[in-house]
Amino acid sequence: MDGLAEATRGLTMTQIWTTGLQRVYRMRFVTPSWRNLRAMIEAMKGARLADMPAIYMSFGYFPPEADR
Repeated sequence: MDGLAEATRGLTMTQIWTTGLQRVYRMRFVTPSWRNLRAMIEAMKGARLADMPAIYMSFGYFPPEADR
């Protein structure tokens, strides 16, 4: 089962796997910061050191949110 919900920094995706019994086999939350991390890394390639804080802040990356 997949579900999408709005979050403060974008769209949060929830995935739930079950075995058909009453218990959940696996549950996964994908937050906006996790998806933006890959784009931020690509944007920083070839950038100068002085530009990196501006790139970092423009994505609104929040490390604790990405660590779920």
